[in-house]
Amino acid sequence: MVAKVKQIVYSYICNRGGDHLKMRLKSPDYVRNQIALSGYSQNLFARHIGITSGYLSLILNQEVDPSPTIAKKISDGIGENIKDIFLL
Repeated sequence: MVAKVKQIVYSYICNRGGDHLKMRLKSPDYVRNQIALSGYSQNLFARHIGITSGYLSLILNQEVDPSPTIAKKISDGIGENIKDIFLL
């Protein structure tokens, strides 16, 4: 079963021209609100999770899709489950 999943993921990556997996926000406005409710500005939140504020802005404006690692940092930072706020 694990081998089959690895094969599917590998096939997916190869068929996308070698791109790495990326995550798409379901609702950028929800994430913005959760950041604010957590007591952070976007700038401070970005620093808190270890990315630049410019990169966070690009993610929230859906100009770029973060890697799964960055998506996890964002979801953990606002106390949400990654699958609840990101699409694969």
